[in-house]
Amino acid sequence: MKHSKLLATFLLLTFGSASLQAAVVFYSDRASWEAAAGGGVGDIVDDMNSGTYTAAALNRGSYVITGEAYGFFPNGNPVNAIDGSGYLRLFLDATNDATFTFASPITAFGFDVHPDGTNLVGPTVLVSLDGSPATSYTLPTSNVNGFRGFISDTSLTSFTLTSTDDALHGIDNLEAYTAAVPEPSRALLLLLSSITCQFRRRR
Repeated sequence: MKHSKLLATFLLLTFGSASLQAAVVFYSDRASWEAAAGGGVGDIVDDMNSGTYTAAALNRGSYVITGEAYGFFPNGNPVNAIDGSGYLRLFLDATNDATFTFASPITAFGFDVHPDGTNLVGPTVLVSLDGSPATSYTLPTSNVNGFRGFISDTSLTSFTLTSTDDALHGIDNLEAYTAAVPEPSRALLLLLSSITCQFRRRR
């Protein structure tokens, strides 16, 4: 009976917090975000300079984009130009969203943004992590570039962007940090050792 209680405690410590909502920290500066996310350049870096979007999905290798992504617009496009190269254009509203799904869990992601020339009020974009609403960001006013970065205290495999406004905008230079494989804590190791001893004594 005693070892059953110990096992139950172990399972609670291991899995009990899985359903808690992730805490997310927002950054508007890439350098500060990179330093907080782990330092150096992220594990995933996509300049978004080119690509062909299909109705099914846009596979970028380390992640896939689905939803209202218009595709990669070429260098020199007068609207949404961010760094003089190609970029991804999104149209988001109450019924249209875009989801980025990663092959490996991540803990941080960020990208440059530029609003459409007709969006003068800086619409708000809602961000969901693994399907759960988590945070939001506001687009800059027309013809102003910006950075939007996020760090989560729990790992995630996807984020979704949507908006209650008409948020037509471009994003570029996506960067993400993959989640480190967690090491067993000292408390959990001691608990496992105790459970093992209990089983040996009962033999």
